[in-house]
Amino acid sequence: MSARRSPRRPESAKPLQKPKISRKEEELTKENQRLKVTIDYMQDENTKLKEKLEKIADRLINNVDKSEYNFKVYKSLSDISVEEFTAMISDITSKKEKKGEHYLESRIEEVETRLTQMSGEFAKLIQLKMRLENGLEDIENCYCIETTRQKARSLKTHSANTQIFIQPPKYEDQNKTKLTLLEEILSEETVTEDENPLVISPSTNRLPQSVTMNLEPILMPRKFVKLPADTHVKDILPELKQLIIQTLSLQKGNGSDWRMFAERIGLSETLINQWKLMKLNQPMRNVLNVWSNSPGATVRLLHRHLVSPQLKSVMLAKRVTEYYNVD
Repeated sequence: MSARRSPRRPESAKPLQKPKISRKEEELTKENQRLKVTIDYMQDENTKLKEKLEKIADRLINNVDKSEYNFKVYKSLSDISVEEFTAMISDITSKKEKKGEHYLESRIEEVETRLTQMSGEFAKLIQLKMRLENGLEDIENCYCIETTRQKARSLKTHSANTQIFIQPPKYEDQNKTKLTLLEEILSEETVTEDENPLVISPSTNRLPQSVTMNLEPILMPRKFVKLPADTHVKDILPELKQLIIQTLSLQKGNGSDWRMFAERIGLSETLINQWKLMKLNQPMRNVLNVWSNSPGATVRLLHRHLVSPQLKSVMLAKRVTEYYNVD
């Protein structure tokens, strides 16, 4: 018997085999994926750089004279040429240099003004010293008590009339609301009788004159339209100026008074020590008079000094904001 043959399987019944991918094709596929990731990353970076460029261009355009450039031909800020950017940067740099030169000139003029003022005040002191020496010599040669008293009284009057860095007093108007500096001080910081009995009883005879005159009531004007903050210090409301003078002339233990203000505006330590030795009743008046010679002494800058961490004169700063638009 012949061997029985196994029936042939149809070709359709053969199992499907996956096509074999060569190693080179796998590498190309992976490389393609990496390139796609890189392209996406570069596109994001390009978008960010474009946004930064537009911001820089916008800042440059806002700081140059637009009439000198033709920005209308560009569809977007990123289309501005490199030459245009270079020209704008050069213009801004030259303007800053001019501003720096102008600032130096202003500072030189300010120093010259201060020197002139100091020379004038020094001449007053020398004149007073000579008059006192001559008067004392005359008193020494006097043998009549009444004549001696008259000469001493004359010297005292002349010495009192010689004002150093002090402006003549100004008269207050009527129709003003009364404001006592004592209320301002008590509202700014709570003081007990044991801590500072002088503030609680300002009318006592034990108070020195420097404290008494700085506790006098001030008549503040009514509040109407706020004035511009660029107003110069020499043109500030007289009542507000007097309030600042009285408040900061009262010395504090932490030094946040006229001494700190003088340091912040750049007065020399020698001048500050000289005023300390003179024991002025209102040294803050001297500080403001000297500072008023500076062209940059505005109410806005005054407000910044008052709210500084060193001074922390919150109540005074609040008073300034009531009459001037410093916000």
